[in-house]
Amino acid sequence: MSLNWVAAVARFHVEGIYWDQWMFLEPMFKGEGGLALFTQQHGPHRQGIAFIITSWIMDWSGWDTRVEALWVASLLMVAAVMGLIWKYRLTGRLGWVDLWLPFAVLAMRQYENVILVPNASHSMFPLVLMLGAALVLLRDLSVRRWLVLGVIGVLALFTGFALFVWGALIGLAVLVGIREVVRKQYRRLSGPAVASAVLLAGLGWFLHGYLFNPASPGATFPHYPLMDYPLFVVRMIASRMGMLGGDTEAILWGWVLLGLAVAGWGMACWRMVRADEIKAPLMTAVFFLTVGMGYAIFTALGRVHLGVEGGEASRYTPLMISFWLGLVAWAAATKWRGWNMAAAILGWAMVVVPWMDMWDRPWRDWPGTLGMGERSRTAIVWTTSYKTKWLLAWQETGDWREAEKQVPYGVHPGPDGSPLGDQISFLEERNLSFLAHPETDYSWLPWWNPLGVSWVQGMGGEHE
Repeated sequence: MSLNWVAAVARFHVEGIYWDQWMFLEPMFKGEGGLALFTQQHGPHRQGIAFIITSWIMDWSGWDTRVEALWVASLLMVAAVMGLIWKYRLTGRLGWVDLWLPFAVLAMRQYENVILVPNASHSMFPLVLMLGAALVLLRDLSVRRWLVLGVIGVLALFTGFALFVWGALIGLAVLVGIREVVRKQYRRLSGPAVASAVLLAGLGWFLHGYLFNPASPGATFPHYPLMDYPLFVVRMIASRMGMLGGDTEAILWGWVLLGLAVAGWGMACWRMVRADEIKAPLMTAVFFLTVGMGYAIFTALGRVHLGVEGGEASRYTPLMISFWLGLVAWAAATKWRGWNMAAAILGWAMVVVPWMDMWDRPWRDWPGTLGMGERSRTAIVWTTSYKTKWLLAWQETGDWREAEKQVPYGVHPGPDGSPLGDQISFLEERNLSFLAHPETDYSWLPWWNPLGVSWVQGMGGEHE
């Protein structure tokens, strides 16, 4: 599946900055330093540590977004390995039944943040930070490890939607602290206190100069009908399983997962408060389910006005795996075999469904599309085709305004009144991105074409 991601990037990603990248790359256009990159705000989140690493990779590659896409995909590969390590530490064993985990982490349903608008900060690096925190939670929590959790939390707060990792960690620290106070175990307060201090200091820094921006014009609260909120979350969960379209089966599966997550979270929190000793699987279950539900609820609050079908957006899917990981941790905490089997079945269901479309696809079309549902493939090809048309128009005319007339919004969501012209001049002067090789026509095309078809026939896109 790792090679499949490499093939997908090589086959489908057309070089060139696209849509939101024009906005969140602004500090790089201005030549600003690491601090500006770290604190750069895009929508409701900041870009964080992942953005600094991305800037190094982009500078090295000449701002080649194909290389950037590979960097983002590599984070999924790292996360897959971390997921297996986490599962082994959780239960002390790995079996064939656990193979769903790397398949799920590497699922092609997450294509948007890799192939269409590469952005490591949005969800992929947050996924790595979330798993890193989970690995620490499985160890005996000394003061030093609580400090490590605090540092991870601050990095998470500044890095995309990992801000919900911060929220889950501060929640755990407070819950454990209250528990120890009630039990008069004051000596055990030092660890949670250290983590809380670091996390709250990070929050103060995060809020400095922060301006809340839902990045979705027209967002209002409350939205009616109110039932749209849980339906949006249900569609987010079903989308992670590759169940798109909102049919009865998809909605049912979404409700089942949501119900189990809420029940598991409530019972795990209760057991944490009541148990004589806090077990690591319990803390991990609360952690993952808090991240998942917090992220889903926040997204629903900000996006439900676009329609409940908006919950199926590909960019939301990476962090939604936290629902499944939380249920796996809860199953390990209960030590009841039925729970463990149910968690494995739910995991495999998430993996298998997107593969069902494969059998109707010619085998020559499989490279880069393994485990990719037909709707996802169509969305990738359509978007890439439109981007290609704009680049063709630009190459033929040499004028981005003319390209925009021929293919409106081909690479930018709102070029009027934006610094797009200055940004293109910046790239041209420095031979960067799709302007890196002006002497070579079509150098911005994908690296690989396994079907032997032409991307350049005046229309763009993949066709005979």
